[in-house]
Amino acid sequence: MGHRVTGIALALAFLTAALPLPLSAAPTTPTGLLDMDASGLPQGAAVDITMGRAQLAALSLGAGDATTAELLSGLETVHLRQYLTPSDEIVAVAEGLPAQLEAAGWVQTQHQVHENRHLFIHALSDAGSCAGFVVLVIDPGVLVAIANVVGDVPPAQLAQLGLPLTP
Repeated sequence: MGHRVTGIALALAFLTAALPLPLSAAPTTPTGLLDMDASGLPQGAAVDITMGRAQLAALSLGAGDATTAELLSGLETVHLRQYLTPSDEIVAVAEGLPAQLEAAGWVQTQHQVHENRHLFIHALSDAGSCAGFVVLVIDPGVLVAIANVVGDVPPAQLAQLGLPLTP
């Protein structure tokens, strides 16, 4: 009976650790973490997903190639927030996000425009590695998407994946 209770307790501990925490509930704020709520982007998005270390570790085990597995193993958090058919207010807040990031020390590494769609990539370096990066896509009336990837990401790994982020 004691082994069964211990096994159940361990299973519950693992499942609890694997559940995504809201950003405000994180015990510490790692370098590279964007507080999306403080940026003025409202909650209630079509997609709002946070993956912590447990989920990322599981993904790295299932990655099909060594480069992706190595990259995923160094990450702490991945947070995605997406708004489908965003209001003008959400678009305006998103358009101000690059300036907010740059004021906080993030470096814009890319800005591409295709018709009305804007793609911004900002990175934050810490001791020679990319501590985190933010990918922002703004397509007024269609989509606003923000992805924040946090963790120790060596620039060489990003280049191997086709992401030239060298802040």
